Amino acid sequence: MKKILFFAVLFVTFLGYSQESGSKYRSKKVAVRDSIMLDTVGLNPSKLLVKDLQGNTIDPLLYRVDYP
Repeated sequence: MKKILFFAVLFVTFLGYSQESGSKYRSKKVAVRDSIMLDTVGLNPSKLLVKDLQGNTIDPLLYRVDYP
């Protein structure tokens, strides 16, 4: 009985550590002068933020993204 309880606790512990952690979203800093072409990784329009050098979010009306 003690062996079964030990393995059950051990199994539950490993289940907790096997879960994904961290964010599924990435952050990328790119210096831009006029325009930029991003890689082929999909963009989530609801999570896309464009910031200036001071870290202020730029209004989406001031830039355009051509989503395929």
